[in-house]
Amino acid sequence: MNQVAYNFKCIIIIFSLNSTQVYFHNSSVVIEIEACILNIVILGYFYFADNYIRVAHNNGHKVVVIESDCEKAENDSRVDRVINVNLTGENAYREILDSLDGIQVGAILPGHVFHVALVSKICETLSLPSISYEAALKCLSKIEMRKELNRHSIDQPGFVVFQDGVSLDKLSQDLIVKPEKGFASIGVVRAYDHEQALDYAKKANGALSYSSNVNFDSEVLIEECLTGTEYSAEVLCEAGTITVLGITGKHFNKEESSFETGFFIPTSLSEDDKKKIGDYIHSVYGCLNIDHGLSHCEFVLTDSGPKVIEINPRIGGAHLSDLYDLATGVDLFEVSMNNALGRPSGLNSLSPKGYTSTGWLLGAKGTIKNVTVPEINDDNVRIFVRKDQGSVVPGLGDNRDRVLSIIATDTTNDQVTRTINDIKNQCTVLYYD
Repeated sequence: MNQVAYNFKCIIIIFSLNSTQVYFHNSSVVIEIEACILNIVILGYFYFADNYIRVAHNNGHKVVVIESDCEKAENDSRVDRVINVNLTGENAYREILDSLDGIQVGAILPGHVFHVALVSKICETLSLPSISYEAALKCLSKIEMRKELNRHSIDQPGFVVFQDGVSLDKLSQDLIVKPEKGFASIGVVRAYDHEQALDYAKKANGALSYSSNVNFDSEVLIEECLTGTEYSAEVLCEAGTITVLGITGKHFNKEESSFETGFFIPTSLSEDDKKKIGDYIHSVYGCLNIDHGLSHCEFVLTDSGPKVIEINPRIGGAHLSDLYDLATGVDLFEVSMNNALGRPSGLNSLSPKGYTSTGWLLGAKGTIKNVTVPEINDDNVRIFVRKDQGSVVPGLGDNRDRVLSIIATDTTNDQVTRTINDIKNQCTVLYYD
């Protein structure tokens, strides 16, 4: 846009993330001269990436995907540019910075949970809004998180790092064995005595594979099993201000799996318990210096108060954002992107309009031939098929066996449960012989 102006002694130009505006001194004239199209950079082309691409595209931003295997991203019409970098290589950090030279970057976001630390390191280098690299590493390492919380005398379960000859004498008999940097309950097992815990840890040590090309590190944590009710908190940090947007309940079916089988909101927590949880989270986040970003904090409410299980410095997975979107109308991926752009959310807490819940359909070991779901014409129900033809269900009894997710909302919790179960019974999964 070209503009000509005369007889003005002073011109003030204000740059913002959305536009450039010109103010003429002693005049009320304001002319927007250029819309600033931002580049949203996404590391990895996975579930998170698909949602961030959707939000960026809907808001008129350009999308840059950086990925090791570029084929799928290159075939996505919403993606403006694809850059090939080995994201798990030792030179990924430097190669990404070099590839972004000359690109006007508005925000950098993780397309997969594996890339959260890398995103924070690059954002820190480029002075973009993000959780600090140091804080991200402390969250992603369950061992470092526990050590840091111990240094600040935060109440948490007893733990040891597994190694040959380690003593469990100071721990109870009911224990959890888990990988230091795992996620989605993968590799997490419960042991009912010290001997069993050490046996599990020996088998897990050095063999913590997530997929064919990505492994967890070999560190294994043994910690006391917490007695109480497990929840997660969806926490938004904006320039040091910590806000608990929502507390999410979890469904468990011990006969079906050792991990949660769904989420629900609202919970039946009392206002007193909510305050205790909020105060505890503020203390934990303060100790870990978490001052920016949308995060997913898992904890158990015990008789002596809340105790943290782990903190994921990114959006919760397993369609948690879809649960909140259906229940409250707020898209957590949009909240997360605006947070990464440095834009205040104006959010205090998220209030569900009714009872909303998710349920998973777990598959058996095998290669999927076809997944059939009923046709549902109901705005209060959403179905997400996670595995299509040719997908392999590993049959490992963890979250990688999930085939589809069903989310429903209604006026009562019982009705939501019935709706989800009815839909699950109408779904079929066929396998190749």
